[in-house]
Amino acid sequence: MGGELGYRKQTSGEGVWQARWRDPVSGKRPERSLGRFEDFDQAAEAARKWFRSLDMGVTSKKVTVSEACRLYVDHNRIAKTPANASDAEGRFRRLVYSHPIGTKSLDRLTKADVTRWQVGLIADADGDDEEAVRRAKDSANRNLAALKAALNFALAQGMVSGSVAWESVKAFPRVGARRDYFLTREERRALLANSLPDFADFMTAMLMTGARPGELSKLNVDDFDRNVGTLTIPSGKTGRRLTTLSTDAVTFFKRVSGNRIGRQTLLPLAAPVVRRGNVIDDRWGKDQWKELFRVAADLSGIPLEAKLYSLRHTAISEMVLSGASVFEVAKWTGTSVKMIEDHYGHLRLESTRARLDAIRIL
Repeated sequence: MGGELGYRKQTSGEGVWQARWRDPVSGKRPERSLGRFEDFDQAAEAARKWFRSLDMGVTSKKVTVSEACRLYVDHNRIAKTPANASDAEGRFRRLVYSHPIGTKSLDRLTKADVTRWQVGLIADADGDDEEAVRRAKDSANRNLAALKAALNFALAQGMVSGSVAWESVKAFPRVGARRDYFLTREERRALLANSLPDFADFMTAMLMTGARPGELSKLNVDDFDRNVGTLTIPSGKTGRRLTTLSTDAVTFFKRVSGNRIGRQTLLPLAAPVVRRGNVIDDRWGKDQWKELFRVAADLSGIPLEAKLYSLRHTAISEMVLSGASVFEVAKWTGTSVKMIEDHYGHLRLESTRARLDAIRIL
């Protein structure tokens, strides 16, 4: 194959193995530092792998992941698919160019590198919010697909000899658009009746407010103002928000807060758990509510597609059906007007039609 392998000594420390190859067509003699190996056989195998890739037409120039992504974007523009180019460029600018993976040479890229990058995409998702984690994983899958497309383009162009580093990294399973399950009034009552009292209170709070479970778990007693009937949710995704409570909700929160004051947990676990560092914690977490919800749902004959998050979906649906504006519902539940319009717009039409039907024109 016209390849040579040598060992280059350093002035201090271990030396490095160096490979050189002769192009039979151009006569050029590209070189590559292979790094350090424990013995000659390992270095020789690394050299042969490089020689084989050059024989297959792979460029001898080192191409980084970022360079491959930029070439892919340029190709899409030339191929008159500007929408794809714009979408990919936005993803790469946010997630690749400034990330350590962007500096990796394609021939040195490993499955561990890609997996580490993939997991990092969901690192900021609230682990106690199942829907937030689902959305983060769903988004990560789209970003992984874009990166794979760029790397496969590089493979097709002879910039690297194999795709095992990224093809073996799988997308997160079963994280597509969630099937929202609406709980009927009978199902809600059955859930509460088949739950332990502290969990029944936690679920009632979700139904009363439409808040996320992770938000409710962080509430303290002083976040509830019993005099004016409001609840301050301090750490929602849209920032701190003040929610006006219904009369029934005020009565409920007065009961659960009792005579307690200050920074005590508003909706505590009846049996506190020991968390990392032997810290005793009386706040709800995913490990507690996930199992208890499934038990209560099974006892109530509710399908597997129903999750604790279904209570939030149910509460928002009821708010929209009541005739509340999208601005009000978005403010109460800490989400965007666009989300309400996109996912609950059909309910507004039903509510409007019902009011129109009540008007006797003829």
